Amino acid sequence: LPTHGLADLLIKDAKKVDPQLPYERSDIEGMFNRTVVVPYEMEHSIGNVKFTYHDAGHIPGSAMMEIKTEKKKLFYTSDFKMENTRLLNGAKVPEGEYDALIIESTYSKRFHPPRKETERKIINIIKTTLKEGGHVLFPTFAVGRTQELAMVLTDYQINAPIFIDGMGKAASDITLSYPRYISNPGKLANAFEKITPVGKNKKEPLKEPSIIIATSGMLEGGPAISYLLALDQLKKDENIDSSVVFTGYCVEGTGGWLLQNKQMIKLKPKKEGKKIKQIPINLNVFYEPLSAHAGRNELFYFIEKMNPHKVICVHGDDCPGFAEELKENGFDAVAPALGDTISI
Repeated sequence: LPTHGLADLLIKDAKKVDPQLPYERSDIEGMFNRTVVVPYEMEHSIGNVKFTYHDAGHIPGSAMMEIKTEKKKLFYTSDFKMENTRLLNGAKVPEGEYDALIIESTYSKRFHPPRKETERKIINIIKTTLKEGGHVLFPTFAVGRTQELAMVLTDYQINAPIFIDGMGKAASDITLSYPRYISNPGKLANAFEKITPVGKNKKEPLKEPSIIIATSGMLEGGPAISYLLALDQLKKDENIDSSVVFTGYCVEGTGGWLLQNKQMIKLKPKKEGKKIKQIPINLNVFYEPLSAHAGRNELFYFIEKMNPHKVICVHGDDCPGFAEELKENGFDAVAPALGDTISI
């Protein structure tokens, strides 16, 4: 299961980024020694509770959970996406009658544009930027988005070198080790044959107009920040216009959010006691989402098709508003606050 390998990569990286996290390497190893790998579509039980994982279509290894007790039947979507992408097959609506559905509500207020339309916009940005002699930087999530973006870029046969830097390469290697969990492993492997990993020479991608895929997706760390500063310096020194394209959501206050909304980033000091630096960035900045979450239409379709007795709305900016809207459409819906207990 890719989740095992990806979790190992991400947890160790989190500890590296923040050594103050309350666990040590021995704790990580202990956790994985106690981990049981459970594949999709295979029923397991803990006591009197039976559960089955189903593909959530969100990232490689993501899962929705069906839970059965002696008298009740529940379904928890976790993060999910129903639309097929280049990397993954979409999630399917479960069959049968359910007492409760716990559903993510990330984009309950937003429709996603057609995927092909977004891809074409990205390609147009790339072609325009490269034609003017610039570079295109994609600050990208290591898991899921790096692989999806690699497949998009190589499928459109962009005539420019493509580089990858950061944790995305390791995440891609892990993903390719579990071909059953992605829709077209051959295409993904072929994509990475056409992409050059960046070694110690970080100036290599800047020698000619190029595309750079680098972590992190929200510009909170990783080599993407170094490339951003290098491209901004290139603009100052040689008046070369480069572009930064975000394909994923950036939480308010993160580096990516600041760049999109304030045309600046904040650099954390390397030494304690030093002030955070605010640096204006003079680059073209775009947001063209290749979301791995269900959009508003998918959320409503899933709920209407499943028609559960109760809908529990979680993981969204306005869960109460979504629940009220579902009530207006005839569903028994609730948006629990932290600590609430719900009877099924």
